[in-house]
Amino acid sequence: MVDVKSLLKYSWFNGLLVGLACSAFGLALWMTPWLQDWEAVPWQWRVRALAKPGPATDQIKVILIDQASLDWAASENGLSWPWPREAYVPILDFCRRAGVKAVAFDMIYSEPSAFMASDDVVFGESIGARRDFIASFFIGDQAAQTSTWPADLPAAPLTVDGFDAWIAHPARAALIEPRATFPIPAVAQNAALLANVKEGPDRDAMHRRVSPLRAFAGQPVPLLALGACLVGQGEPPYTLSINETGLRVGSLHVPLDESGRAILRYRGPSGTHESLSAAAVIQSELRIIEGGTPVIPPEDLKDCYVFFGVSAPGLKDLKPTPVSADYPGVEIHATFLDNLLSQDFLRDAPRTPVAVTTVLLSVLAGILIVRSRSVQGSVLWAAVLLAIPVATGFALYVLGWWWPVMVQSVSVGLAIGVGEIVNYATEGRQKRFIKSAFKQYLSGEVIEQILV
Repeated sequence: MVDVKSLLKYSWFNGLLVGLACSAFGLALWMTPWLQDWEAVPWQWRVRALAKPGPATDQIKVILIDQASLDWAASENGLSWPWPREAYVPILDFCRRAGVKAVAFDMIYSEPSAFMASDDVVFGESIGARRDFIASFFIGDQAAQTSTWPADLPAAPLTVDGFDAWIAHPARAALIEPRATFPIPAVAQNAALLANVKEGPDRDAMHRRVSPLRAFAGQPVPLLALGACLVGQGEPPYTLSINETGLRVGSLHVPLDESGRAILRYRGPSGTHESLSAAAVIQSELRIIEGGTPVIPPEDLKDCYVFFGVSAPGLKDLKPTPVSADYPGVEIHATFLDNLLSQDFLRDAPRTPVAVTTVLLSVLAGILIVRSRSVQGSVLWAAVLLAIPVATGFALYVLGWWWPVMVQSVSVGLAIGVGEIVNYATEGRQKRFIKSAFKQYLSGEVIEQILV
């Protein structure tokens, strides 16, 4: 008598081999840019589905030169772009009247005003009236103005313990910038702090991560949002510390990846951080001076961090992000500060758990599919197994972990497909042979019980 059990005893082993082979293939793809680029799709799903305001979202305001502001300036004041520097003075005055913690300008005043010399003088005096202004400069562009720190500009009042050893790591070589464009002296010398506004996207041009610190001329340079945090929370000099686990800002911590970048947890579409039109802010300050009622009550900004930037399409500072294809660049800085104050940055999941889970899921898929005895069973297992990586990615996002989904989805999907082929070629063929051999001697029910 044929030992039917012996004919089927290798299905576990076949499933194991299928799972191991498919997981190895998937993990190899994980090391390539190809699969990393595909990760952008489930990344966007999670960000858009789970984005929501955080504990610090209401503490951050954004003043934007939007299209309405440009139209108002042109129609009411005859001003074309760029505006004279004096036009920004009412904005600074309004912010200080409101009692904001810091004002960070995402604009580089690298050239003297096109109007008159006094235009820069008035703007500089307004900046220096109170030490709450963070000025922007741009580092990293080969066409930038200088490769040295300007002699007439004091070094930034910033000390970062462990920075020299940290920045020397080969993975962070891109953070050492050779050149920079500084703002004019009237701005640079009166600002409380100079901060960098350069932040590059990922391989696919999407902005998901930022570098809180870069190096120029041997000095650590903070990102604009980090500068806003420092100025808003204390007096200079500012002391930070950094190591392989991340950046420490007083009691706050920024987890960093190996390349020195932090993963942003976006709060939602543009406008999630309350956006105010620059025109409305200017009108509010002028009305207060004249004894009228402001468009925006100053108390709305009390104890807030304020970012100033542009959103009008013609001013070209719109960036692709997971929450929007046209996201104002200044709001990326607002998001970083929000994450810093809320202490809920995302972290990359460690590679070992990801790899182990990938192997286990693939092996499980291989065994279950190879041993499946019906089409309905195979379809059910396939649906469950393919849903596990996606569900895991969503669950761990809530807990603050960035869990790769595509490596597991590809590995499991391959295991299901190959498992079906193996099942058909081996188990299915054996079962069909047994059914054919015994159908004249045993009933169909008995044969099915034997094949279990």
